[in-house]
Amino acid sequence: MIEIQELNRTTVKANECKNEDIILSAMDIFQNTFTVNILFFYSEKLNVEKLTTSLSEVLNDFHVLAGRFTLSEKGLVISTNNHGIQFIEAECDKPIDNFSAGSIDKFELSKLIENIDPTGLINTDLPICTIKVTHLSGGGSVLGCNFAHGILDMDSLVFFMNCWSKKSLSKDYPLPTHDRMVVESFDRIEAIQKIATEELPKETYGFIRFTMDEANNFIAKTAQTIQYMQEEIFTFDKSELAQLKSKASENLHEEEWISTHDALCAHIWQVLSELRFTDKAGSSKLLFVSNVKDKMNPTLDESFFGNKVCHVVVQKSIESVCDESVSETALSIRKEIQNLSADTINGEYEWLFKNYAKGEPGVLIGNVDLYGNDFFVSSFLGFPMYEVDFGNGTPHWVTVPFMGLSWAIRLMNAKDDSGIEVHMAMTEEFMKKLKSETWQKRLHMFE
Repeated sequence: MIEIQELNRTTVKANECKNEDIILSAMDIFQNTFTVNILFFYSEKLNVEKLTTSLSEVLNDFHVLAGRFTLSEKGLVISTNNHGIQFIEAECDKPIDNFSAGSIDKFELSKLIENIDPTGLINTDLPICTIKVTHLSGGGSVLGCNFAHGILDMDSLVFFMNCWSKKSLSKDYPLPTHDRMVVESFDRIEAIQKIATEELPKETYGFIRFTMDEANNFIAKTAQTIQYMQEEIFTFDKSELAQLKSKASENLHEEEWISTHDALCAHIWQVLSELRFTDKAGSSKLLFVSNVKDKMNPTLDESFFGNKVCHVVVQKSIESVCDESVSETALSIRKEIQNLSADTINGEYEWLFKNYAKGEPGVLIGNVDLYGNDFFVSSFLGFPMYEVDFGNGTPHWVTVPFMGLSWAIRLMNAKDDSGIEVHMAMTEEFMKKLKSETWQKRLHMFE
């Protein structure tokens, strides 16, 4: 068990107050029922005074983080009123050697971030971001960040962390842009006018609208399942990934290609389907969150600060997922990613906006049934997490706390790009099987 003792709690504000309202996009609003969080482990103790001073300075450019969510005549906005970020300093009784992939209870990692309830932040003075520095026994510190997802996605969070670390070292960094409407190509006024005469479909390609009864049933299932859930990290090293990609590329035609991400997702989908299903009747979905900044029209660069994601859904029969080659499954994933167009993304965003504008009771979620036959994947591959250096060196380890969703999978780069850490969540019964020698051979065997 990790024991945490709080030492200090303060509010960090920007040196300047800009006092403007930044309208949230439809995707921002959708994400606002969630949080996005991350943990940076450092071998050397972090200097809290240096952190808070540089945080005040960098918030001049990232003023949205010190603001509050407000419902106004413009819709849901971030009021950049500079009410501040909550900053906590604490200490822990465990040394840094206790924290690594495969050696820590991920539920315990949740103690290293400060919890926020994203559903209770609108029209209140509660902070929408928290930062917690926990000093470890024997030296070293953990920097835990927990932000309302309506402000940003993981790509933007890591962008902010790198800018903050550069500010602490008096280095230049690219300035963020805060106009979130650039991700919406539809006209909001026209969309509102259409609501009166059209019936919104219950679901789209990547999203579905739950009635309140359906939502409450989902929440009850989650609450019932989470007490029996386990989450573990399984690492695939570079040589394994090269072998897997080579195997998955064997039967491709000359014009076809797949990425390491495609091959790994296909392999995991196959292994977990074999583990999960005794009856191969029916179909299964693999829904993953895709960064679509390169698919937008116009495309977005790294300076865009907000949510620029969409859902990609691959659906196949359970029999084909279990029995076909990893090459066929990986190619299905690649084709689905390539088929996601700017028009499709805009249509998804417009559907989300119309639902919020209509204001009928209900809950919007990803079009996936984790308590049926489906799987959820979020990938943080390629994000420069290990470059966040506040002057004491780069992180020893970067990870995320407990996900809390059954059959959820998360992909993160290992340090020095030495491999990929795969976070998997499932009930104790299935995790026990997956960790057995037989299933570990299957998970790490690509022949």
